Amino acid sequence: MDSRSSRQVVAVITPHLPPVVGGISTFSRETIRELSTRNVECWGFGRQGGSSANREIVGGSSRRFVWQVFLAMIRIRPGAIHAHSHWYTLLPGAMYRALRPSTRLVFTFHTQPAGPRPLVLMLFRLLLTMCTAITYVSKELQSRLPTFGRTFQLVTYPAPEPEILRARQRQPVQNTLEMLGRTSVVFVGPLVWPLKVEGVRLLVESFQRIAPRHDGTVLVIVGDGPLRANLEAFARGLLADRVIFTGNLEDVAPTIIACRVYAHISLQEGLPISLLNAMAMGKPVLTTRVGGIPEVVRDGETGVLVDPEIEKIARALDQLLSNPILCSKLGEAAARYVTTTFTWKKTVDQFLVCYEDRS
Repeated sequence: MDSRSSRQVVAVITPHLPPVVGGISTFSRETIRELSTRNVECWGFGRQGGSSANREIVGGSSRRFVWQVFLAMIRIRPGAIHAHSHWYTLLPGAMYRALRPSTRLVFTFHTQPAGPRPLVLMLFRLLLTMCTAITYVSKELQSRLPTFGRTFQLVTYPAPEPEILRARQRQPVQNTLEMLGRTSVVFVGPLVWPLKVEGVRLLVESFQRIAPRHDGTVLVIVGDGPLRANLEAFARGLLADRVIFTGNLEDVAPTIIACRVYAHISLQEGLPISLLNAMAMGKPVLTTRVGGIPEVVRDGETGVLVDPEIEKIARALDQLLSNPILCSKLGEAAARYVTTTFTWKKTVDQFLVCYEDRS
């Protein structure tokens, strides 16, 4: 008798695994971690990241990734395959399901596919019709994408990182800025996608407008990527030493704990985990009405929503920096709401339903 017959085997196929920084990497990591507490034998396969027990990285071309992961599926024989974000993560799962039709094939959209070649888009749509379930990280994202026949579909929200929740319970350590008597406005995110980085440029310009009225405050940009160099040159040209670029941080919690305001200004989002982290830590958040963000941030209750316009961002930022009582009120409400509404346990409960054979 197969010793694994009593355990469900799930393969998570994703572009990124830790230590790569970003929402997809975090989402994949927390899904794997939570599944592993449920008597599930869970394997992770990524194109970038670090290998470890039950996690394999297959670098190189997308063609090599597809073939090597397909061979891995034959080796581990999963009952469910969960692909994330890209066509090349879905293709090996679809190939394996063609061989073994009883396999559950799940795909999660993290953002809207950005301009793939027509033939690739046709392949992607064909692959999606082979899925047994499709999930989305927000209702807004689901509404922007076409339906896929009678395929089971649902929204599976991300959640704050457990490390962030534990950090909030610890006594905060005074950081360098606090020791210098300075406060901070913080943004956290990869500097990779043009529309997201364009939002950070708006934040820089907005901060410049109000910086003279808040002499002890600096803007801190946490993240890295191919667009960082141009953004940093632009920001330093406007703000000089009033802006700090940290690159990627292994532990971002102390930086968020120390900030006065968390500002997530972006023009393209699914639902950023960094925003959920800041809310869970009781920080007042200022953010744009894009993607699934309005599903989490209730304007004037759990944060402040603005249109992506410099004047409106600057006005809201000035209001928050000038009103500590408002900041405390928004931060406390945000923490209560996010920590009770969004948990990885709830999300993985939804995934386990997707992994079940409902035939």
